[in-house]
Amino acid sequence: MIVTSAPPRQSRAAASVLRDPFTSIDVPRLLLGAACAVIAFLNSHLLLMAPGCHVCLFGCFLSLLRHKTLRNCGLKRARNIKVYEYLCLFLVYNGSFSIASRDANDTRVRQHEQRRPTEASVRVAKPHPPVLQGYSGIIDHKPLRMHCQTCALVTSSGHLVGGGRGEEIDRAECVIRMNDAPTARGYGRDVGRRTSLRVIAHSSMQRVLRSRHELLNASQDAVFVFWGPSSYMRRDGKGLVYNNLRLMNQVLPKLKVYIISWQKMLQFDELFKKETGKDRRISNSWLSTGWFTMTIALELCDRINVYGMVAPDFCREPQHHSVPYHYYEPRGPDECAMYISHERGRRGSHHRFITEKRVFAKWARTFDIHFYQPDWSPPPLPANRTLKGAAVTPAPVAPLKT
Repeated sequence: MIVTSAPPRQSRAAASVLRDPFTSIDVPRLLLGAACAVIAFLNSHLLLMAPGCHVCLFGCFLSLLRHKTLRNCGLKRARNIKVYEYLCLFLVYNGSFSIASRDANDTRVRQHEQRRPTEASVRVAKPHPPVLQGYSGIIDHKPLRMHCQTCALVTSSGHLVGGGRGEEIDRAECVIRMNDAPTARGYGRDVGRRTSLRVIAHSSMQRVLRSRHELLNASQDAVFVFWGPSSYMRRDGKGLVYNNLRLMNQVLPKLKVYIISWQKMLQFDELFKKETGKDRRISNSWLSTGWFTMTIALELCDRINVYGMVAPDFCREPQHHSVPYHYYEPRGPDECAMYISHERGRRGSHHRFITEKRVFAKWARTFDIHFYQPDWSPPPLPANRTLKGAAVTPAPVAPLKT
């Protein structure tokens, strides 16, 4: 009797392999493994993702793990689910931590760079401008601090009309004007529009106040220097001009208003006597605003470009061009007629315009002063007068420079 042994029992898994070799692949675990690999790839290669994106990605895969389809496909044990959940959570947390560390490091680097001074900031820093003695603030009494490499000193002469020098004037670092000379009303093309410093006589104060919307409100970045006799500038409540200036500065607190001290006014008088040999009081001479303006410009400017000032002998020329005394008063007096009448006047106080221009021409031989519109240069001294004249000619305005 032949006894045949029964074939060994095969496992259910082996039997399934014999029936279909592809059924041996654990599809759910394969999908979840691929999902974890995707998360790891994103964490290592796409660190620019925001942390919120990682949280959103983790939520998607968590929903996938808990989906009933995958559970029915073989992942029925809760511990298997937990293992994959913890693995996904670890990968997401690791990626978020990497981003947070990188962002914190970048923030520290940016803060360090902001605290570190750059070369550009060091180059931009400039020293304070020098103090100009004799000019004090109307409210705080502080001295004037100002310095300019290039200044455009714009006169009020009618020679400026039609010259088209406005853009050239505005290119200067500082633009200096006098009294109530306007820049609006169509004059900007010839005289420019900027104002850095305006020198004003006590007698022009009312005209300046009448044009305050144009001259004061629109020029609060400019510096205003007022000059006048000491009786008008008294600080004890009796100085008419001083009181009005304080009131004006209270109405316009941002206005930079300065007055010339009486000691400085004496220096201007002494300078006139030194340069001309004439005592101002004895000769009944009244210094013009142009005299003060030119002298102040010599104190604060390295180079002065003067616009609209004629040569001392211009009015003696038989064919000289006739222009109004002020460019903004076309029907006003003739410029040369005004110059000659004041130069020859003996009764009362008069401006010595032509005498002052001779002094300015002499200064231009020593200092960096140039004249435009009309364009002219002072003639050089004769050869036989240079050495002899140098011994007797006083040094121009050098003592006033600070």
